[in-house]
Amino acid sequence: MSMETSADKLTPQQRQNSAMEMRRKGKTLAEIGRALGVNQERARKILIAAERNESLPRWVQGLQIQIARVLVRKGFRSKRAVRAAINRGERIDRLGAVRLAELSVWLNS
Repeated sequence: MSMETSADKLTPQQRQNSAMEMRRKGKTLAEIGRALGVNQERARKILIAAERNESLPRWVQGLQIQIARVLVRKGFRSKRAVRAAINRGERIDRLGAVRLAELSVWLNS
């Protein structure tokens, strides 16, 4: 029988946002870890991922982090450029069918 806390129900993005907010308020890694229900090392890794994700360009907001990283690495600089590439039939490597479907929903939003 496991006891779920509200931290257990957070998405990875919500967990990263929460960790960054706590860090900005001066909380230690141990305090962040306790609040998120993880150990200090895991809290550190969550913060590293959050900092990396904050460096993503603004135009990828609302898109899953993994997809955003692929698009940025491929050199796309705007939502319009991604849409144009897909309309031309270009393949975006490293995105499977599920991620492409998610990308399509984002492009049409």
